[in-house]
Amino acid sequence: MVRGKQLTDMATTQKINLSVLQRMDPDVVDVLAKAGHVTLYDFDTATKTWARKQVEGALFVVQRCVETDAKDAEREIRGSKKDVADR
Repeated sequence: MVRGKQLTDMATTQKINLSVLQRMDPDVVDVLAKAGHVTLYDFDTATKTWARKQVEGALFVVQRCVETDAKDAEREIRGSKKDVADR
């Protein structure tokens, strides 16, 4: 009986997490993976050291469903390549 309750609790938690994420981003359709607590680090290639950033908390890897036409998608790809080149 305890195992069944745990599965129910997990399913309920997953539904709640999805609902909260969809309030922030309506295009989220599924939670693929999650971590209860993570911390972000930045790697300095010059000194070859890691520096802890002031970012930590829960992490969700989500699946999004966004309908765009081909021109919008192409523009996004070009914009991403430009952003990387500008760094």
